[in-house]
Amino acid sequence: MNTKDQIIEAAKCSFALHGYEGTTLSQIAKEVGIQKPSIYNHFKSKNELYLYVAKMVIEALLVGMQDTYERHKNENLEIRLYLLFKNSCNFILNKQEGMMYVRFLLFRPVELKEEVKTILSRGDSQIEDIVNKFYTEGIEEGQFRDPKYVACSHKLAKLMFIPNNLNWLIVFYNRIQVHKVESL
Repeated sequence: MNTKDQIIEAAKCSFALHGYEGTTLSQIAKEVGIQKPSIYNHFKSKNELYLYVAKMVIEALLVGMQDTYERHKNENLEIRLYLLFKNSCNFILNKQEGMMYVRFLLFRPVELKEEVKTILSRGDSQIEDIVNKFYTEGIEEGQFRDPKYVACSHKLAKLMFIPNNLNWLIVFYNRIQVHKVESL
C-alpha cells in the first residue's frame, strides 16, 4: 500500500473512532509512520482529507448497493429488497466505513457542514436511483398490484435509504429479520 493509501486508511480509522475534532494530522502521521508535513504532499489540509474520506465512504456504500442490485437482479423482488436493506445495514453496522458514515451523518464538522451536506445530497440522489430501479422492475414484473401500495412502499423505501433517516433503516432491517425468522 502506498503512502497516500496508508494516510487515507489511518484517517478513516481515526475519523471513525474519534470524529473530526478528535483527530489530528499528527495522530494520522504517527499511525502511518511518517512525519506530519509528509501528509501535505498528498492533502492540503485536514479538511481536504476528511472530505476525501467522506466521499470514499459514500462511494463504498453505493458500490455495495449497486453490486447487490446486479448480483441479485434475477431474484424475486422481495429477496432483492431484503438483500439491499440487509447489505446496506451490514455496511453501516459492521464496517469501519460504516462508523465513519454514521459520524459524518450525525456529527458533521461545523466548518465543513455545507461540503458534507453536498456530498450527502449527491449520495442520496444515487441511492434514490438504485431504489427506483427496484420499484420500476417490481411494477414491470407485476409484483406490485395496488397503485396506492406501490406509491407508499416506494416512498418508504426511499426514506429508509436516505442517510438522514439511518435509524429508520436499522429499525426496518430488524423487523425484516424478525419476519424472515418467523416465516421459516
